[in-house]
This record gives sequence, C-alpha cells and structure tokens, in this order.
Amino acid sequence: MLEQLRHLPGCLRADLLSSPQQPALSLLESRWHGTPPALDVPPGCNAWAFVVEESWQAS
Repeated sequence: MLEQLRHLPGCLRADLLSSPQQPALSLLESRWHGTPPALDVPPGCNAWAFVVEESWQAS
C-alpha cells in the first residue's frame, strides 16, 4: 500500500507503524498536501481520516 500512496498526487509522506505489544495491529500514517483522496483499503481493514490539530518537530 505504501507503494500505491507514493504515486498519488499530494502524498507528502507515508509510514507503516507496528508495535511488538500489538503484533496483529499495524497503522498506516500518511501526510497530504490538501484533502486526502478516498483510499481503497484491503478487506478486514478500517480507514479513518484525522486532522492535525497540533504538531512539533525537532530542528
């Protein structure tokens, strides 16, 4: 799915996250310039869109 996102217009970044404490759970986080498109997700997966309310980045 990361490969598909890479080629969509407006996709700035995408990360696939996992946790050893939740081995059956993965999170795909992506950042977009503008409104993200509707994405087709595999069967059994859920998709939500979030708005960044606040952000911090080390310089």
